[in-house]
Amino acid sequence: MTGRYIQRIASLAVVVPVLAQLCLAEPDNRPGSFVKVLISSQVGLFDESSMLQIIQIQQLIPFPGFVIDDQGHVVSFVGFRWPELTMPDARITVETASGERYPAQLVGIDQRISLAVLSAEIRPARFIHFAPFPDNGQVRFFNLGAREWRTSAPFLLKVEKKAGVPERDVQVGGVGKSYQGWESSLVLDREDKVIGIVTGTRRYPYSRTVEMCEILPADVIRKSATRILESRSDIEAGWLGAFLADNKAGQTIITRTTQGGPAERAGLQPGDAILKVNDQPVEHRQRAIDRIRWVGAGRSVPLTFKRDDTVQTVSVRLTRRMDVLPRMQWMVRREETWASTGTRRARLAPGFPPLAVLGFDLDPLSAKLADFFKCPDGQGLLVRDVAPDGVADKAGLKVGDVLIRVNDLGISSPADLQPFLHSGSQFDVQFIRSGQVRKVKLALP
Repeated sequence: MTGRYIQRIASLAVVVPVLAQLCLAEPDNRPGSFVKVLISSQVGLFDESSMLQIIQIQQLIPFPGFVIDDQGHVVSFVGFRWPELTMPDARITVETASGERYPAQLVGIDQRISLAVLSAEIRPARFIHFAPFPDNGQVRFFNLGAREWRTSAPFLLKVEKKAGVPERDVQVGGVGKSYQGWESSLVLDREDKVIGIVTGTRRYPYSRTVEMCEILPADVIRKSATRILESRSDIEAGWLGAFLADNKAGQTIITRTTQGGPAERAGLQPGDAILKVNDQPVEHRQRAIDRIRWVGAGRSVPLTFKRDDTVQTVSVRLTRRMDVLPRMQWMVRREETWASTGTRRARLAPGFPPLAVLGFDLDPLSAKLADFFKCPDGQGLLVRDVAPDGVADKAGLKVGDVLIRVNDLGISSPADLQPFLHSGSQFDVQFIRSGQVRKVKLALP
């Protein structure tokens, strides 16, 4: 890696937190109880081609939020990034409409719907009230854009409840030129009462002026926040401990079960086709996962499945997720250009480094270190860190182990593991510990 390239990457890394901290303008019609929730933490900057960490950067992620009571409690939908709020190095700040910032503490997260409840020493002039979700009419979307709060006033064209999950499918018109960026929007009625949060968006297949939104209604938000405040703890999502896939026949099939997990204890096996979850038909894999997640950990759910030609129903007691969710990192992606100069452009994008799902960090060995560890191929990867309760930890790998082969293929770079890192894969890893070659099997969730 050349010095010029390292300098370019370092300059990009500085831009990330600077852009995230730009002051966001407030539209005139924005309710004063809206706040920005800022999550600051240390993350790695990875070169995607080699999977090697280049430097550490301080990131600042903004989420829209709103105050729900006169005690300064704030609710924010944080999506798939909710694990980052629970990291030991995470610092949470709430910024008001006037630009004042207050340190905040995490009260709890409803992991089923990625809803965070925070506590801050803030005494707002007003706080949000909730209202039932309407079946039609005009609403308002508020969201954090790149530099300012954005607003849109779409019409509700069609509202459908989704069986077995809290979100509603909503068709809207007049949201703007594109649906992109309206996820996490706060949805208000004409009286500025919260009626929901947009948790997902997608294009409507038959119209350019109609968009599809998944909206979490206000009654679900209110009940979730109340439960967290009463227990002062998380609401854990339900976990089946089974890996699912959709086959060509339109069935959701169990491809593998986790050892000791809920599915295995209930007698479910690979090849079983899931027909119903909680007495609701399963249309596809993701719908089954969403329904299981919503039931919650510690609760039992009836699950109907087909094995060979026999249809059976069992009660499965769900648990919390047993594996460790990886933290989002920044990835450097280099794109080739066809200019005569032959230069390569680098861009930053958030993502999960593939090795994060295994729960360890690796460093390539120099020739001298490979000789010191007596690596048979003169190459290997040193285990620098192991995440507690991760895939590598459960398999027995430790800091200081040296990986030398994967499925009998020699490895010299973290990128050599990339072809093996897909959901449900299993592979053999040979490693050296205390001068002895050992073997372990790693299985990806």
